[in-house]
Amino acid sequence: MSLLAKLFGRPAPPSATTPAPKINRSAVIKAYQEHCFPVLQAHGFDAFEGTAAWRYRDKVIDAVDITFFPSAKTRQWGISQKSFSLSGGVFFPFVPHIGPASPVGKDGRLRPPEIACTDRKSPLRRMKQKNNQIPNIWHVADDGANLQAVMAEVRVVLEGELIPHLNAQGDLRKKLAELIQLRMTLKQFNPGGFYHLGFFALELGEWQLAKENLQKALATGFYGDPELANRTEDQIRAAIHKAEDMLKA
Repeated sequence: MSLLAKLFGRPAPPSATTPAPKINRSAVIKAYQEHCFPVLQAHGFDAFEGTAAWRYRDKVIDAVDITFFPSAKTRQWGISQKSFSLSGGVFFPFVPHIGPASPVGKDGRLRPPEIACTDRKSPLRRMKQKNNQIPNIWHVADDGANLQAVMAEVRVVLEGELIPHLNAQGDLRKKLAELIQLRMTLKQFNPGGFYHLGFFALELGEWQLAKENLQKALATGFYGDPELANRTEDQIRAAIHKAEDMLKA
């Protein structure tokens, strides 16, 4: 033992109660990008911004993103502010979007937010997390101790569950058949249902079906902001005129 060590004793070990340094959301985002963006690229996604990714197929745009939550919610649920969910959906550009216009990337292509998509899916967590009762949220510890394990599972879920779900949504004929079946099943079909069915039929050249459903969407009416309602109704009327012109041709 050195003279200094004899005089002053051995350095005290770190206190067991000293908390580990906390990570921030930026660390989670970086880990997600490193683990999951290569998977998305391998499946045809070629536009990325922040945590969002987009894939462009014939008449279909797929969007995948993760979502963090406000502190009020994370406190209520007993999870950290680094916790997140994974989700993906399909955007059909030929169906005029009811709401704010989708952003456009520098390449001129639409980049609809995932929340604006249809046929959305938020996969469930597979790992057990004792204090996390929200099934589609991955809790990330404040010190990031489980971050790598979480990202490894998210990568598996993304490739094995979410991307196959999106792949199955690209068949427009199948989607039209599902909408027709839904209309026949439900006693009350809302304006949005008539709206989507009408525009799908229009895109596929089913002119009579398009005309009938768009007329019902127009008759049922859209609620909310008057300017938004007027714009939506103008789009429906233009589509009805197109269907009528094609029926006369």
